[in-house]
Amino acid sequence: DHFSGKLGARNRRPRVVDSVNVLCAHRTQCQERQAARDLKGEGGRALQALPSRPALSPKRGVRFPRNLTVGVVSNEFFSQDIGRMGGFGWSTGLLADVFRRRSDLGNLVFIFSDPNQRKDENRFKKGARSLHRGWPLINLVNRNNRSKISSGWARHFLIKKMHLDVFLFIDFRQDYLVAHNAMPNIPIILWARDPRTPDQIKSIEGIRLPGETQSPQGRSAPVATGAGQLWRDFLLSSKGTKGGGVKGLAVGATWMPALRDRLEPAYHIPSSSATQLPNIIDMGEFSAKEEHESATPMVLFLGRCDPYKRPWLLVPLARKFPHVNFVVAGQSHFAGRGSYRLPRLPNLEMVGHIHAKKKRELLKKAWLLINLSVHEGVAISMLEALFCATPIVSLVDPGGLVSSYGLFAGPAPGDGQAALPKLEESISMLLSNRSLRYDLGKQGRAHVMATHNEQQFVQGFVTLLDQFKQSGSEYAPRLS
Repeated sequence: DHFSGKLGARNRRPRVVDSVNVLCAHRTQCQERQAARDLKGEGGRALQALPSRPALSPKRGVRFPRNLTVGVVSNEFFSQDIGRMGGFGWSTGLLADVFRRRSDLGNLVFIFSDPNQRKDENRFKKGARSLHRGWPLINLVNRNNRSKISSGWARHFLIKKMHLDVFLFIDFRQDYLVAHNAMPNIPIILWARDPRTPDQIKSIEGIRLPGETQSPQGRSAPVATGAGQLWRDFLLSSKGTKGGGVKGLAVGATWMPALRDRLEPAYHIPSSSATQLPNIIDMGEFSAKEEHESATPMVLFLGRCDPYKRPWLLVPLARKFPHVNFVVAGQSHFAGRGSYRLPRLPNLEMVGHIHAKKKRELLKKAWLLINLSVHEGVAISMLEALFCATPIVSLVDPGGLVSSYGLFAGPAPGDGQAALPKLEESISMLLSNRSLRYDLGKQGRAHVMATHNEQQFVQGFVTLLDQFKQSGSEYAPRLS
């Protein structure tokens, strides 16, 4: 009986709960070792240097410290080694620069959250070994399966190693919720940069390559209504708390005249809850347009050469104006079927992706900026052109920006070729009328200088934080 009992005990299968506990313990040990490895290098050292503080709860409000730490979650970082080059990534550079200049604003931790990155995963490993303009950059993408984000690792790493006070989402993508789920008590600022309504999504999906029936690459438009669900969840969680609770998600829009009417249909968040959080546009010293403009006519196309931007319209325009130099600053992110490559023409100069200094030089020299997209948020290229007193010809008119400081030649769905007569007319008008060109550029520059500057950004940022802030907070950056 004694030996039978021993044998029976040996042959009994272990309880499932014991197996789960062992597995969880092993996983935790692996995560601890992984976190230790991920804290090596420049990014890890920068991360460990951030101030430590206890977890926060938006239900009670947040007592922000003087030395605030912001976790910036984005799907691109304007780096060819990470992903595509676009406006979302540009905005992370803006944040890095302004927080470095303004130490009173606090610290940044950048969080990369895109399982569909196009670059080789070996270039950017999961963890905090990298820096983005001097700030730690963490990758939440699962290195073993790029189609998934490692939520378990993210939860462990973010909670154990980061001391965040607030998330700042660069617009909204469903993948960002991995960071939120890891730290659900951290309030969120959603920086609305390109909210897309159902009608706008339909127009993007309707893009066609000229003369072809196949669908071009890069026209998928992510649905962002999950932001509304998150907003409502925070709202419900705050009900019943003293004083009605504190909002856990606040929306800042880059320019309210352009985005106000898009917020509700795009995010399912009422526009009345949004605050303006503008870009900071600073292209350096600028005297007068006549001192910078090129001696011969020059039209600048600044942006990705993907089907989304419809660069093929440049070909008939270049042929229509053989005396004008059309400069294309950008590159395609796609290859093969459904992509597009510009042909070589004598007056179509393709300079590819350019650095900031070269971009400033081209924007100052250009007689006009041309935008051929079927959709835009508040395009950075437009604001930068206006800073340089360069008027715009465009097929989109966000918030009346183009019709105020340039010529609107749209709208034009599909391949956009129906707009060619209006584009030709608009280009001809600006090229031939110097006083009109200079007047529009001068007015546009005044608008950008007054609206899209550092002071307006800081005021908007502090206003958004005030929606979460508890009395007694020490955070008080200067507003002027």
